[in-house]
Parts: sequence; C-alpha cells; structure tokens
Amino acid sequence: MRKLLFAAFVLAGFYTSGVYAEELVIEEVIVTAQKREQSVQEVPIAVSAFDGEFLDEAGVDDVLELQFFVPGMTIYNNQTPAQTNINIRGVGTAGNSLSLESSVGLYIDGVYRSRQTSSIGDLVDVERVEVLKGPQGTLFGKNTASGAIQFLTRKPELDTFGGFLELQAGNQSYGNVKGAVNIPLSEGVSALRISGSATQRDGYVDNITTGSELNDRDRYNVRAQFLATNQDDITIRIIADYSEITEICCAAGNIFDGPGDNLANFLAAGGSLPPTGNLPGASFVLPLDVIAGLTGFTGTPVILADQFDDDIVAQSLDPYANVEESGISMEITWDVNDNMTFTSITSYRNYEVEGFVDADFNSLDMISRSGGFTDQDTFTQEFRIDGVWGDMTYVAGMYYFDQELENHNTLKLGNAANVALTGGLPTFALLGVDPALCPFIQPVLGITEEVCLGPAFPPGLGSDNFSTQEQTSWAIYGQADWNLSEDVVLTLGLRYLDEEKTMDVQFAEDIFTPIYGAFTPLSPFVPDVDNETFEDDEFTGTLKLTYFWNDEIMTYASYGRGYKSGGTNIDRISPATGAPLLFDPETSESYEIGMKGDFLQNQLRLNMALYRTDFDDFQANTFVGTGFVLQNAGEIATNGFELDFMYLLNAYLTVTGGAAYVDAEYDSFTGGSCIRTPFGNEPDANEPAFPTVCDASGNLVGGTSEWTYYASLIGEYDLDNGLLYGRIDVNYRDDIPSGTDNDPNKGADGYTLANVRVGYLFGGDKYDLSLWAKNAFDEDYRDGGFNSVLREGSLSGYYTEPRTYGLTFRVNFDQ
Repeated sequence: MRKLLFAAFVLAGFYTSGVYAEELVIEEVIVTAQKREQSVQEVPIAVSAFDGEFLDEAGVDDVLELQFFVPGMTIYNNQTPAQTNINIRGVGTAGNSLSLESSVGLYIDGVYRSRQTSSIGDLVDVERVEVLKGPQGTLFGKNTASGAIQFLTRKPELDTFGGFLELQAGNQSYGNVKGAVNIPLSEGVSALRISGSATQRDGYVDNITTGSELNDRDRYNVRAQFLATNQDDITIRIIADYSEITEICCAAGNIFDGPGDNLANFLAAGGSLPPTGNLPGASFVLPLDVIAGLTGFTGTPVILADQFDDDIVAQSLDPYANVEESGISMEITWDVNDNMTFTSITSYRNYEVEGFVDADFNSLDMISRSGGFTDQDTFTQEFRIDGVWGDMTYVAGMYYFDQELENHNTLKLGNAANVALTGGLPTFALLGVDPALCPFIQPVLGITEEVCLGPAFPPGLGSDNFSTQEQTSWAIYGQADWNLSEDVVLTLGLRYLDEEKTMDVQFAEDIFTPIYGAFTPLSPFVPDVDNETFEDDEFTGTLKLTYFWNDEIMTYASYGRGYKSGGTNIDRISPATGAPLLFDPETSESYEIGMKGDFLQNQLRLNMALYRTDFDDFQANTFVGTGFVLQNAGEIATNGFELDFMYLLNAYLTVTGGAAYVDAEYDSFTGGSCIRTPFGNEPDANEPAFPTVCDASGNLVGGTSEWTYYASLIGEYDLDNGLLYGRIDVNYRDDIPSGTDNDPNKGADGYTLANVRVGYLFGGDKYDLSLWAKNAFDEDYRDGGFNSVLREGSLSGYYTEPRTYGLTFRVNFDQ
C-alpha cells in the first residue's frame, strides 16, 4: 500500500476547487487569506483551500476528516469531545487545560472561536475552508503561532429560492440528515438562508464493566442567516447559530501493561492482597519493588494491552460530555468608494460544557472527574478597511476581545482508592500511630476517632476546583502590498496587541492535612486560594517579497512572527507539582520560501514551501504522575517541506495529492515528563520508582508524524442520462512520537488509510446517489498514548474509528 501511495504521490496535486474537464484547465480559486479576495496562486502564504463541492465529493463530514487532505496537519480528540487539539507543522496546543489557548486560530465567518471544540461539529452548507500554515499574527492576531483555519459558510442569495436535502445511512446504525434552504424576502434587497445537520451513530468500543458502547455520535447544529443590502454600497449579514454534542466519548484502552496495571487488573477482578501492614504509605502508589514482592494474588486480569485491538475497555465510569455552543454575529460591509471598503464584524458567543470521565481509565473505582462544567461568554468587535492607493494595496483595522470564563472541576476518590493507593492501610497505620490512641488524637491532628480507625482514603474524598477568569484584549494592525514593479511585490505588516487576564481560583478539598502530608502523590488536592493578574503587550508582524515570473509562476520569501497568549493557571495549582500561577506567552518566528505555479497549459498545478519556525516559551502541559503541570517548556525548532499539486490526466481522470515533511524537536526543555514504563534502565528495589521530571531537550515534539502524504484518483464519465463518478483517497502517516518523553512504548506506528466513493448524478444534476467507505481496509491504528493515571509503568491510548460504510442520497432544489 505504501509503494502504491508513493507512486500516486509522484503524479499527484492538490484539489482546491472545480475543474473544467472539457477544457482541461484548472479553475482559479479565490481565497481571503489576507483579509481580502485574491487568487490562491497569488498569495505568498502556504494555503490549502477546499470549496464546498470538494467537501461533498470527498465525503468530508467534519473537520477531523479534513486532515486527510492537509499533510502536516493533525486533529484529534482527548478524553471527551470537548477537548480537541489541532497541530499544524508539528506544533499545536499541548494539553487540555482551559488555561491554554490555541496555537492554531479558528475562524468561522470571520469570527474567532477561542475553543477548538467549536470546529468538531458537522460541516454543512460550507462555501470554503482555508488552512493557512505558519504564523498569522499580523492580520489574524493572537493564538495563530502555528497557523489559522477559516470556515466560510454560504451566504444567502438574493432573488433565488433553493437549497438541498441530504440523507446518509451506514453501518453502526449511522444516520445523518442535513440540508439548507435559501428564501428570498424582498426582491433585490434581502434574503434568508437556514441550514442544519443532525447525526447519530452507535459506539464502536464496548465497556464490559458498564455494558455501554463508547465513542458514539449524537450531535446537531442549526444556522440562520439574514442578508440585506441597500442595492448600492451597504450590505448587512446577520448570523445566528446553535450546536449541541451529547456523546459517550472518548474510550481509552491499555496499550502497555506495567506492574501498577497488573495490580489494578487483579483487584478489579475481585482479587485479594496478602496482609499489607508492612507496606509503605508515603510512596507513589505501590512502587515496583513492593508490587514485585507481593504474593498470594487471586483473581483474573480484566483488560490487558493485547486486547486493545479488540475495541473493548473495562472502565468503572463511562466518559460523557455535553457541549452546547451558540452565538450571533453581524457583518456590515460598506463600499466607501471604488478604492476602499469598510467592514465591521460584531459577535457574541456562549460556550458550555459539562461531563465526567473515569480518570484512571480502568474498572477499578479509584478516581473520577465528575460534576464539572465550563461556561464561557465571548464578545468581539473588529473594524477593518481595505483598498487600493496608487501602487499599494492595504488592509488595516482595530480588534477588541472580551471573555469571561467560569469553570468547576470535581475530582473524587472511589471505593478502591484506599487499596490501590496504600495497600488497604487504615489511617492510624499510615500515620504510624497506635490505634489505641485514636480516641485521643483529635485535638492533636484534627481527625475524629472514626477517621483514625477507618481507611486512610475512604470513597468520596477529593477536591473541588472553582475558577473564574476575565480576559480583555485589543489590537491595531495594518498590512500593505507595494508593487515595486510589474513583477515584484513587497509586503509589510505590523500588529500591536495589549491584553489582561484576571484569575480567581479556589481549591477546596476534604482530604485532611495529616494524610495529605504523609502521601505526596495526592499533592494536587492541596487546598489553595489564588487571585492573580496577567498583563502583556506584544508586536507581531510580517515581511514578504514576491516575484511573479509570468502569469502562471510566482515565488516568495517571507518572515512572520506569531503570538500565543500567556495567562493564569486555572487548573489544580499546587506548589508540590511546581505549577506556576502565571505562565508566559508563546512566540514564534518563521522563515519560509515558496513557489506556486500552473504548468502544461494550466493542466498541472504545483505549490511548494520550505520553512523553519522557532518557538520560544512553548506552553506545555506535562504529566508528572498524578496530574499535569502547565509551564513554559523553553524552545522548539521545526523544519519542514510541503508540496501540493493537481494534474488533469485527461477529460475523465484527475490525480491530486500532497506531502509534508516535519522535523519538530525541543531545543531546550528541562521540565519534561519521564519514561515511566519498564524500558531501558529500570530502577532497582532500593531506588524510587521513577523520577517525575526529566530533561526532554532534543526529543521530538509529540503528536506529529515526520512524513505525511496523500493521493487521490478522481474520475467522472458522462452518460446519456447522468454522470457516473468515483474517487479513491489514500493517506499515509509515519510513526507518531508521543509525549515529551518519546517513550517508544507510548508512540504509535505509522498507518495508511483509504477512502472510496462511487456515485451517480442524474435528473439534470438534481439527484445524487453514492456509496462510500472510510478506512476501507479496516486499519487498526492509534495516534499516540499517555501515562496511565495512578497505574505506575502503564500506558493508555485512545481508540480510532474502524471501517465505516454507507449510502448517501442528495436532492438539490436550486432554481
């Protein structure tokens, strides 16, 4: 399969828009990557652009599937659907902390979405998607240190009634219905467009503990747009939308069984331990030497690593999330004169999440995160002008951002916590006191006789994290293109940003101080109240030089500076974990050279880019055994090469494809996580189990393959009564390192995925019937792993989708 893919790649290109097969000419693609309309072949930025027709033909139903056609971009979920990460050119947001903002800016109809979960809903009625690679700090602002993604939905059309309705059905009880209707209201003046989608599907991972099917789909969205014009120079567009996701996701299974996992399996299966009166209580869970010395086990393991490919887990609690998002925006466009346009975009958005997760990911009821919620309100305002002045084309604007975030997390111990954490010790044994003293110990240690004689960590104990954060920022920016000659364009851009974040966090816990002090792994439960303010201002900018060799070929060289906001750590802060109250912003500087060209009489399109990006104060969320430490990791360097092209073989066949090489590593990071599996030099019985912090300098950045590429073969054939079409899409990803430690047991092997679709368009292009399969060869794969919580030396990983197949029927009723 890999050799076949490489052969296709050599002939491949990239698909950006429609193709006039009869004329064998690649159609021009218009994008707004520089906040104004331009041909994609004239923009000195590496851009992958896809129109709505492509998304429909390729069966791209959500943004996660978009990565199939963008080499060098990775999108994945963690823990729940509310936690989505996007990486471009090897770098994205490293962790799920709400304190972290995105490294890849997400924009829908010109409105910034501060949570990447906003992108995971179904794609419906989309006009175009633009993936901008590299820092976009000048025109798009903060949180675009790695790139930006723009989603542009179809606008209402004046004087046209029409729309579409699409039905899908597939295996795993998959069902989807989506559609849109365009309604003219007043001739030449106003129109309304309403679109929506609903999806349901059974899960494909069985939880043998609860009997539930995990990783299901249950989501819907609706969007209404109103457009009005004075038929002269002013246009107003109002968009209101609502979306909801309620899913049992995401399942994590064992990928490596360590001693801690073996113990958990035996206990979960009803196993018993020998007397544990001599077990030390102040170690990390049960150290390797203690576990190795235990005898007298009974019971049978529940789930082992070699069962990962069986799509089963044994978790005491099903992961669950309910994500609701709604918003309204108004865009006003005023053509001031023939050479200037004024644009105003005003938006308000609300984002709410609630859910729970089995934090230890096994059937042993040790610890869970439940009852939590997130509530976020965001207001933005942008004023922008763009136009032409002599030999200069310019864009300038002002931007304001205001956001209030409220978050509550509950972490609770379960019925098996005391056995798993201490070997079943009562409180007096953990404290090293005589049980006869328990009636008299309350004045000294502040604990009752009942607590003293009972288990050290009874179920129900835990912590509550209540946090609020208020954030305001404003910016001014400008960018100009000077035509130094007919062939040479110089681009200069600059942005100034000022922001402030205020944090108010309260950590409440009911694990009493003597126990906490004796058992260091529970340091994240330490009670704390923190109020802190983060303030910063920053300049970002760009410098580009573009040379047009002729009407078909251009080359460019560029420098760009990106910025990702610093802030306040609103997650479980504890001096023992080393988590700082504040963390610094992350900046990036990128150097890029590229070429874009159309060849062979516009039958071949070839775009290439070579880049280096240096990240300073990279924001990392590092696992240290019982939790995560949010910190600035130091420096990251990424070097890479990208190639996209498209070739019209003849009037019936088109080959498209692309490739990306990414070398991303930590130049400096002394606070990384450590390899915790028994790999390499395992500590002996006289040493602590494992250190919690290691030097990760020189390690690869986790989550990104060194090589990714795809190829597509697209064919169509006219019949007397319709059009027969089909396509084969193949995507390959190299081995994927995981975590800052690059543990070989944690990383994932490379894999190849193939999608197939064949269809028939008939009835004057009104009806479209197609059969499709995704992951057609049922490839078993995963995108990495992580250290299992409270299971020393074990690893877990998230499941990925198996083969799916189905039928799509679409009716177009445009007039």
